[in-house]
Amino acid sequence: LIVVHADEFDDQVARIKHAYEDLIRTHLHNKIDGDRCMEMFFLDGDSKKIQSITKGFLTDRKMDTVKLVAL
Repeated sequence: LIVVHADEFDDQVARIKHAYEDLIRTHLHNKIDGDRCMEMFFLDGDSKKIQSITKGFLTDRKMDTVKLVAL
């Protein structure tokens, strides 16, 4: 799951992340320019819960980009 957001919204990302820690195997955080961040979550678990975390980011209007890539 890839999420791009303004740096000031790290707290919203953390709030959603903590609700789904059982799914998250790896989390990478990277600055992509002056005030924007990219989060990469490598998820493993029930597809309904993966849909739920994805929806949590998609419905948060402070996120610029949310993309789920399934392998």
